[in-house]
Amino acid sequence: MKKVYLFCSMLLLCACSPVTKTEVKLLSEDFHPKDRTIFLLDTHTEYITDIRLALSEYKFSVPMFSSQKTIYEKKSDKITEQYKAASTRYGLLLHRDAMLDWCTLNPGVNIRYSGEIMDVDTNKVVAVIKTGGWTEHCPTEENELVFEKIAKALDELWSFDIKK
Repeated sequence: MKKVYLFCSMLLLCACSPVTKTEVKLLSEDFHPKDRTIFLLDTHTEYITDIRLALSEYKFSVPMFSSQKTIYEKKSDKITEQYKAASTRYGLLLHRDAMLDWCTLNPGVNIRYSGEIMDVDTNKVVAVIKTGGWTEHCPTEENELVFEKIAKALDELWSFDIKK
């Protein structure tokens, strides 16, 4: 019986994780998206597919590469510059800030993310997002997945600008 109480108390302690609200701050008046295409600037995360899927649920187009077109510009008889033309105007850079908790019943973790939306044309950060949540549905918690919260915040940001 002591083992059952010990197990239940550990389950309750491990399942009590903080709820992180989503914050979005617009930093530039020059944010005017014409379409729902966004490029993920850092793809070195084990959650890249989850992020891409969540964004696609909100009708975002998320190209695999930022550019496929090479531009050659002749500067002089001997010098030609070569650069890649961006295929989208805005990029999203996500930072995993902290791991807050582990789900005791599956491999999900509760993590906090901050993100920056960058204007590729000007190289300026136009908005920031801060949120947190679970990477998988944890049966002991009732929270929205962190990637859904990121996609929802971006959807509201894009929708807000379109309504202007």
